[in-house]
Amino acid sequence: MLESLNWIDLICLGVVALGALSGLTRGFTREFIGLFGWVIAASLANRWYPDLTPKITPYITNLTLADVISFVAIFLICSIVINAFANIIVGQNSTRFSLLGKLDRILGAACGALKSYAGLAIVYILGGIIFPSAQWPDSLQESQAVPYVYQGAVYVNELLPSSMQREIVVPQTKAPRATYPTNKDVNTDPNEPLPTTEPSHTDTEVAPD
Repeated sequence: MLESLNWIDLICLGVVALGALSGLTRGFTREFIGLFGWVIAASLANRWYPDLTPKITPYITNLTLADVISFVAIFLICSIVINAFANIIVGQNSTRFSLLGKLDRILGAACGALKSYAGLAIVYILGGIIFPSAQWPDSLQESQAVPYVYQGAVYVNELLPSSMQREIVVPQTKAPRATYPTNKDVNTDPNEPLPTTEPSHTDTEVAPD
């Protein structure tokens, strides 16, 4: 199975693994607050990005790209500020949270992996907005991980406000799909004889003169 993975798959797996490792180190409390901070940052970015877009349109003529840049910029700034306050609050109560021990770290790893997966889904949505599917490289269309990221992108898109929802690009895989016979086509009764085929006659009857 590993032989069928390309560099896109390795990047996706690496991002999720790093997220899990970060969550294992930070613990569940910090990761959960960080994930909740993403939700707040996305809500604030949705409210404020229309005000920032007119200020950057003189430099970026593509209105869709300007909206994306405005949203991402506000989202990143809000996420940094919220996470900074969260780290201060958690740091002041680190002794209380450390009592959870290994459970806190295991849940933190799961939450960190979930955050990384959500991040990949967001990148997929933004990539579909900026680049048409016809411009996607073959390695992206042949990736084994992209269909799973697409499912996450659909779910994240449904959570967004209606004004922010976009049409998600469906990944076009180039790998051939195997076809399997249905139950009706399979002979499951051992006592039933196998079907025989009648020999085809190619001789043609010649009309008498």
